[in-house]
Formats: sequence, C-alpha cells, structure tokens
Amino acid sequence: MSREAYEVITRGLRGDAVGFLSRHVVMMGVRGNDGAANSQVRGFEFEMAYPTRSGGAVFKPTREELGGAEAPVFFYYLPWGTGTYMRLDPQDGPDFMITATVKGCAVGYERAADGAVRVGHYDLCTAGRGTKPEGTRAGRGGVYADEDGVALIYGVRANRRWAIYAQPVTAVQTIDQPNGQVRLDAEIGAVKPF
Repeated sequence: MSREAYEVITRGLRGDAVGFLSRHVVMMGVRGNDGAANSQVRGFEFEMAYPTRSGGAVFKPTREELGGAEAPVFFYYLPWGTGTYMRLDPQDGPDFMITATVKGCAVGYERAADGAVRVGHYDLCTAGRGTKPEGTRAGRGGVYADEDGVALIYGVRANRRWAIYAQPVTAVQTIDQPNGQVRLDAEIGAVKPF
C-alpha cells in the first residue's frame, strides 16, 4: 500500500467518515464468500485503483491476510454468508470494520450495554426475503438492506463507540482494461449513519 493510500483511508474514516465515503470506495468482497471465520481481523494493503464519478478514488486490496508489522491497516472484515456475524469490541482490535459488497442482502447490528456491537449479514435473496434479521430491535440497532444496487457497510470506532455507515454504490458501467482486469465506473449515493 502506498503511504498516500493509507493516509487517505485512515484520515478519512477517522475524520469526516460521511464526507470521505461520499467520494471514496474501499472495495472489498473480491472473494467475499471465502469461508472466513466470524470475528475475522485482517490486514490489508490497498492501492488507489481508479477514480469514482463522485470525485474520489476506488481503493482495491492488493494484498490481504497480512499479519503483524507487514500490514499497514487492519479491519474487522465481515464476509458474505447468511447468518455470518461478528462482535466489534469497544476497546480492543482494529478501529475499522468493513463488509464484503452487499447486493440483495441486509446487514444489521445491535449495540450491547458495554459498547460492543454485534454486526450480522443476512441473505435476502433466498427464503425470508424482506424479513427483519433476528436479533435486531427498533431503537437498539439498525438494519440496512439494498436490494436494487450494491452497498458497502463500514464501522468506525472512536472514543470506545462504534458508528456504522451505509455506502450505496451505483455501477454505471464496467470498463475492460488492456491488462484483462475490469474497472468499475462507480457513483456513490447518499452515505449515512444507520
């Protein structure tokens, strides 16, 4: 990861997360259904891959599963999988959480009295579509479902409190690159805490 990419991601999420996420995408879920265990903490290197239509950049992982000093930034990472969940600690572990790309699914969370947050991923494309994920209650947590587009869900811990944000992304088009990779021409919708 270039030092510039690291600084942009960490300063953006720690500073004005809504402003940062209104322009930039930290793209995950390249292999989202990878069978990772719950409460997975992963180290990543990112690169600024290409621009968004929202005036920022798409950051893509160049390497993941890094450990120790080798990883410039650590995330709690919630992969795809119905009923997959993790606990975000109010004091220990990374300050950031990110999900795999959400499409036709829901992410719900619930806060505990000690400041911990339980975040879960639920597949609304199969049986139970449109139902509220088990364990979420009005007033105690939130549910985000985006059946018509793509979204990423981020968590940012500051002062032992987790804020959770939903970032809807519209794929305007995909552009084939000369090297055989595909570039997503992305536009970011209204980012908000939920």
